[in-house]
Amino acid sequence: MLFATPLLHAQTYFNAALNKPVTAHFDTVAGVPENVVDGDNTSSWWTYQSQFSELGFTVDLDGAFRIDQLVIRPQQTEHVEVFASMDAIEWTLLHQATVGYYTAPVITHALPEPVIARHLCLRSDNSQSGYVGLFEMEANGLDFIFGDDFEGIDVRPDA
Repeated sequence: MLFATPLLHAQTYFNAALNKPVTAHFDTVAGVPENVVDGDNTSSWWTYQSQFSELGFTVDLDGAFRIDQLVIRPQQTEHVEVFASMDAIEWTLLHQATVGYYTAPVITHALPEPVIARHLCLRSDNSQSGYVGLFEMEANGLDFIFGDDFEGIDVRPDA
């Protein structure tokens, strides 16, 4: 007897970080920390410390999610890192990038292997100006629908 794996019919992404609770690691000078996961690419959050500034926050995904892709929209940033954790104690680096300070790039990073995470942490910094900002961070997971319309087990607790 042969068993065949269903063919993948379609795939879409869902943003596991969308509108989830954010804990800021630094003081706010403009916007609010929740702006970084509100789904609006025009809202932002900024911090300021001195000539060298850092921005950092933790997102509680409110459950364990499969993460396949990160999308980050920094502003006035030289370096950015994203970490994942199940317990908010032990962290695994998912991505780091050096970006041009005077650019506002959209960083899209497909993870080499999916990661299951409950918490995400983003840290960014710059030494060019006292301000560092972020428009949005997405933690995207694949939502599979197979050729026989069987969707499998949904990893999203609210689905």
